[in-house]
Amino acid sequence: MNGKDKISVIIPCYNVQKYIMRCFDSIYSQTYGFENLEVILIDDLSTDNTWSILESLQRQYPEKVISLKIQKKGKCGGARNLGMDICTGKYIAFVDADDYVHPDMLRVLHDRMTEDDYDVAQCGVSCFKEAKPNVLEASDFEIQRLDLDNVDNRKNLIIGLTGFTNVTAWAKLYSTKFIREHNLRFVEDVYYEHTHFSMLCVLLAKKYCKVQSTLYYYFENTGGIIRSEISNAKIRDAKIIMDHIRRAIQSRKAELGNVIEQCHCEIQSFLLWHQYLESYNRIENFLKKELDICKEEFLNSEPDIFNNPYVRLFSDDAVLKRMSKLRATAKKMDNVCFLDNAIHICLGIHDKDGNYSVWAGTTMQSIVENTKAPIVFHILHDDTLNEMNKNKLSLIADNSGNGIEFHHFNPDIFGSLADSMNRFTIGTMFRIMLPDIMPDLKKIIYLDSDLFVNTDIEELWNLNIDNYCLAAAQDCSTIRNWGTPYAVAAGQTTRDRYFNAGVLCMNLDNIRKNGSLFQQVMDYLNDNPRTWLPDQDALNSIFSGETLLRQL
Repeated sequence: MNGKDKISVIIPCYNVQKYIMRCFDSIYSQTYGFENLEVILIDDLSTDNTWSILESLQRQYPEKVISLKIQKKGKCGGARNLGMDICTGKYIAFVDADDYVHPDMLRVLHDRMTEDDYDVAQCGVSCFKEAKPNVLEASDFEIQRLDLDNVDNRKNLIIGLTGFTNVTAWAKLYSTKFIREHNLRFVEDVYYEHTHFSMLCVLLAKKYCKVQSTLYYYFENTGGIIRSEISNAKIRDAKIIMDHIRRAIQSRKAELGNVIEQCHCEIQSFLLWHQYLESYNRIENFLKKELDICKEEFLNSEPDIFNNPYVRLFSDDAVLKRMSKLRATAKKMDNVCFLDNAIHICLGIHDKDGNYSVWAGTTMQSIVENTKAPIVFHILHDDTLNEMNKNKLSLIADNSGNGIEFHHFNPDIFGSLADSMNRFTIGTMFRIMLPDIMPDLKKIIYLDSDLFVNTDIEELWNLNIDNYCLAAAQDCSTIRNWGTPYAVAAGQTTRDRYFNAGVLCMNLDNIRKNGSLFQQVMDYLNDNPRTWLPDQDALNSIFSGETLLRQL
C-alpha cells in the first residue's frame, strides 16, 4: 500500500473458465494500482475448470487475491454477500467475471468518491461481443453530482433504474461504511438480485455521483446466467425480487423517512418495469400461462398503477402493447383502481358517412398529446359507429395509457327530432343523457367531436364548479353581434351570458338535483320549435343562471 485507500473488488464466478483471466487482467492493470486492491474471487460451485484458475491466481498473488469456494449455491447474490462479509477495503466494487473494466475505472470513481464523501459513484457502460472491447481513452470531466436531499434528484435516479446498466450492481463504487451502516445485502439463490440491491442503495443514499465516461464493459454472453435458456425459475424470480423490495420498504420505514411518500410514483413505475414490462419479453413467446400470472400478481400488488403519471409517458410501441394487455387484465379484476382519479371526457358520435369518427379521433389525439393526467373517454354513439372505427378510437386511448368506454344509444328516444336536425348531427343531443347513464359520475367534460385541443385540458377539469351546473365559454359570434340566437331573442338569456355548448364542464350531481336533463331539453324543444340551435339554445335557457362563464 502507498497510502491510498484500499478498494475491495468482489467477483462472483460460475463456469467462467473462458473469461475470468480477461476480467482479472483488466483489474490487474488498473491505474489506481493493483497494490491498493483486494480482489475477492468467489466460486459458486462451478462445474468447469474455474476453481483451479482461481486457486492459481491466489497462489500467484497471495497478498492481493482471496479465492473462495462457496459452501452452498446462492447464485451471484450469495457470492457477493460472502465477499462483503470478509472484505477489508474502504470501498467496494462488484465486477462480473465475464466483463472488462477500463484501466482508469477505479481511479476515476475513487477520485469522485473522495471529493464529497459520496455513498455511491457510478460510471458509464458499453456492451461488447468480441474477445475484447474497444477501449477508448476516458474523459472524466462530465460529472453529475446528486444531493439526494433534493427529492427531484432521487426521483430521477429511481426512474433511471429502469435502464439495464443503471440497475446493475457493477459499474459502481460503494462506500463500505454506507453498505454496512444500512446492512445492505443481496437476495440469495434468485436471479436479478442486483435489482433489489440497487434500489435500496438509491433509496438510502444521501449523496450519489454519476461519471458519464464509459469505464465498464459488459460482455453480451449468450450463455450467461440471465441470457441462457428460459425457465420458470427465472420468470418467477422477478416477482420474488419485487416482493423483497416491497417488504424492505415496509420494514425500513423509519430509516427511509419520507422518501417513500415523496417518491411513490417513481417506485411504482420501477416495480411495473421490472416485474411486468421487462419480464414480458422473456415470457410471451414461451409461457403464456406464466405471463397471465405475471400480470395478475403485479396488479394485485400495485392496483392503482394506472393512476401513475409516469405510465402516460411510455411511447415505445412494444411497451404500449404490453400496457394494453395489462389494462385488459385490470378491467377483469375487481380490486384494480382503473384510472380512479381520471379526467372523464365525453364525445358524441353519429357516424352516418364514416367520417365523423375520424374527426373524433383527431380530437382525442390532440387531448392526449397535451394532457398528462389520466383520462377516461366516454364515447356516446348509435349504430352508425362500426367496429373498425371503434377499434381505432380504442387504440388512441390504449396507446396513450388511457381508458375508453362506449355507450350505445338508439336515436329513437329523441322521436321526430332525430330526423329534423338539418345541418346538425343527432350525436350532439346524446350529451343530455349523461346524468342518467352515468349515475356514479359526479363530473364530466363534454366536447364536440370536431375540436382540436391545444392545451392541457386538466385546467378546465380543475375549475371549481361546486356551485354551478356547468362551466362554459361565451359564444364568440353572439358576443360580437354576428347573429342573435333564438334563446337570446326570446329573452331566455342575455347576449353576454350566451355560451357555446361545444365545450362544457358538467357538474352532474347539481344537474340531477334539477330533475331529468333529458326531459327538460325535450320539453324546451317542444315549446320552442323555432330554435335553429336546438341543443345549445336549450342548455342556455335551462342553465342561464347556473353556468360559470369563461369570458373571451
